[in-house]
Amino acid sequence: MDQGEAEGLKPKATPRPQEVFSSMIERNAFSMKHEKTVQQQYPQNQCSKKLKIGYAKVHKAASTTNQNIMLRFALANKLNVVLPLDAAENDGYFPDEYQKFNRNFIADTPWEQAGMEYHIFCLHAIWDQDEISATLGDGVFYFTMLRHPIDLFISFYEYKKTRGNNQAPLEVIIKYLQTKKPNQTGILQNTQLLDLGLQEKYFNNTNKVNDKIRQIDQDFDLVLIRERFAESMVLLKDKLCWETRDVVSLELNKMNPKSKPKISQEIRTFLETYLAADIELYNYFKQKFDAQINNFGKERMEKEINILKEYNKQIMDDCSIKSTVAVFVNSDKVAQSQIRYSTNSTDNFCRSIVLDDVELIQEAVDVQTRRAKAALTPKINN
Repeated sequence: MDQGEAEGLKPKATPRPQEVFSSMIERNAFSMKHEKTVQQQYPQNQCSKKLKIGYAKVHKAASTTNQNIMLRFALANKLNVVLPLDAAENDGYFPDEYQKFNRNFIADTPWEQAGMEYHIFCLHAIWDQDEISATLGDGVFYFTMLRHPIDLFISFYEYKKTRGNNQAPLEVIIKYLQTKKPNQTGILQNTQLLDLGLQEKYFNNTNKVNDKIRQIDQDFDLVLIRERFAESMVLLKDKLCWETRDVVSLELNKMNPKSKPKISQEIRTFLETYLAADIELYNYFKQKFDAQINNFGKERMEKEINILKEYNKQIMDDCSIKSTVAVFVNSDKVAQSQIRYSTNSTDNFCRSIVLDDVELIQEAVDVQTRRAKAALTPKINN
């Protein structure tokens, strides 16, 4: 493996992304001082960064942002990601996004042919704990993030329209769902449970839903809450024994809040029933999340969040990141807007934090392809 490939995204003369990022953060004396203060005040057990991570990417629950964090960490630490070769061409999905993950999805990749060890799973796939754990091996930390089902439903619906889907107006869809027959297809129903592996035919089966919630509780080390993103990142950092700089982020793929449609109480009441299984899932883990926050300590959490905010602000400044509102016309011919980020910096980290999911996935594919080809090329003995 040549030095340039091992160092990630740029030629060998350029520092690795993590080194670049570290040098930027060290200039931020305020943040560094306060991070050390928190560490001294709340000493933790000695630990090493966890490098093997399984992230269940739930649609429209900050999933693009979380994936960006995972891929950046993989690139900075020369870790291997479970990727299909054509992930970018498939919009960041495995070959069949509606099927549970199967290792055969990556059978034709050079990293699979090279027998490389995998460290991180973070792409969209219907979750299959047994198959994914068999692919990643032992010593894996599993986590996911949930969002209030009604907000997720609205966000998912709006997102579908931005992707060119010919979505009917929301009121029309709700009316269809209210009057549809049992054998007719639902729309965006309980998508969090679906992403986590529960089949649609069991959505109205209380026992199956409860069994699945218990299984998720058993399989995952941490379930985070989208509405409390900063606290979630602090908890994730703590559990992974990472540093604050490892979890800095931008809110990627986010619709402008001003574009969010307002829904009537009648629609909200209907969705509470329609999304009952996902609401059960969300409420269970929200209560557990609240308990974890209490155990972490309110004062300590406030200090950690302030540090994270300072890091995020420093990144915006050091990388000269600009946020813009991209306006487009959706399928209802209604103007909507999405928040997007850009930078003129050529720095590895600055580029990677603003890349959309498909672009960053392609970066990972390119780096991993070079690594796999190097492993497959017989070494010449001098």
